[in-house]
Amino acid sequence: MKRLVDHAILALTALTVIAACAVIVLPLLYTILTSFDARRFIGAMPPPALSLQWYISFFNSQIFMDALRASLVVCFVAGVLATILGTLAALGLARLTGGSALAAGGLFSSPQLIPHVVLGFALLLVFARIGIDNAYARLVLAHTVITMPFVVRTVLASLYGIRPALSEAAMSLGATSGQVLKEITLPLAKTGIAVGFIFAVAFSLDDVSVAVFLTDPDVTTLPVALASSMKASFDPTIAAAAVVMVGIAAAIVATLEWLVGLDHLIGQGLYGAGSKGRFKRVTR
Repeated sequence: MKRLVDHAILALTALTVIAACAVIVLPLLYTILTSFDARRFIGAMPPPALSLQWYISFFNSQIFMDALRASLVVCFVAGVLATILGTLAALGLARLTGGSALAAGGLFSSPQLIPHVVLGFALLLVFARIGIDNAYARLVLAHTVITMPFVVRTVLASLYGIRPALSEAAMSLGATSGQVLKEITLPLAKTGIAVGFIFAVAFSLDDVSVAVFLTDPDVTTLPVALASSMKASFDPTIAAAAVVMVGIAAAIVATLEWLVGLDHLIGQGLYGAGSKGRFKRVTR
């Protein structure tokens, strides 16, 4: 009977995983096929012939190109700011204990708990009140706020995995707090920092609910431009734009692998600090 229950649980788990993969993969596959459809309308799948016409239409559209440029600038700048601020916040949170840690953690997680439509409208009112009229500045600040919780969580997870004995040993050998941070803490936490940056950039690139309140006629992000285009006239150019956005997200991960190496980010541990991570005892 127990074996029967185990088999049933295993089968149910397998079906759940397959269903989840299908929900993720099938819409993406349908979008990719639509973006290469040679027909002038959206019809039954698979398409009878393939064409690059919708990609040509996308890259020839001045509206979409301006929106893509704005999205890339905003997501990169916001990702860098969110990574820096989120890492600093995580370093502070890792030192807190008890109720203060819970309160501070809830504060930094609040942008994920508040509905983004409400948050976008509230940020619009705040920016108008303090006189921030530049759309780029509004978008970067707003996306920094909504993406920083991802960085805080991933960096905190890395920091909690660092044994305190490592820092204590380094300080007993004469290392200063700054050296411990630079040579031990940050190298060991680089996995969380890198993953947080990827999450921040990807989430910023995909955001609509906050950005729709903060764009203006001259600066519009690509998701907002696509949503507006869908209301006016739906054609497979939108599918091509969606595939381009997926490609950009994949390129970010590939670039990180090429520049740093995901295996080094994930697997090196303390030895990733290199020879600089060794401290000599200070004699006085």
